[in-house]
This record gives sequence, structure tokens and C-alpha cells, in this order.
Amino acid sequence: MELELLLKCVKQSCDISRYTLISILAATGMRRGEAGGLRWSDIDFKDNLIYINRTRDFYGERSAKTLNSIRCIDMTEVLRNGVLNES
Repeated sequence: MELELLLKCVKQSCDISRYTLISILAATGMRRGEAGGLRWSDIDFKDNLIYINRTRDFYGERSAKTLNSIRCIDMTEVLRNGVLNES
């Protein structure tokens, strides 16, 4: 309920890039730096997967810190159809 309210407020008051970022973070649980390191090639729309293998922060982009940080996250249909189709 609170997440729905947050996303509604963000959608109404922010640009599509910020809304997409916050929606991805909320739906997947990935870290902000991991989302910042995403490339289109990391998103598999056929199998609904997001591959995490790098991070981005004020030092720039680099590979993930640990082997456990490199992973694959299932992309929900809501995320795929709702957020990513709006961007």
C-alpha cells in the first residue's frame, strides 16, 4: 500500500527516468549503484531477466564488488509491461 502510494506520487511529480529508476529499485530490490550500472544489453525481455554484473557511483562504472553481487533477477510482468513500456 505504501509502495503504491510512493510510486503514484513519483509518477505524478517526477520525470519518466526517475519514476523508472524508483520502480525498478522497488520491484527488484537491487541497489541504486547496480541500477545505475545497467545497460540495455543487461535486460532480457524474452526471458524477463535482468543481469547485474556492474555498479556505478561517483567513482564511475566498475564490475561488481563480489561474486555474490553478480546475479540475475527475475523481471516481473508488472515491471516489464508497466514501467519499461512507458520509458
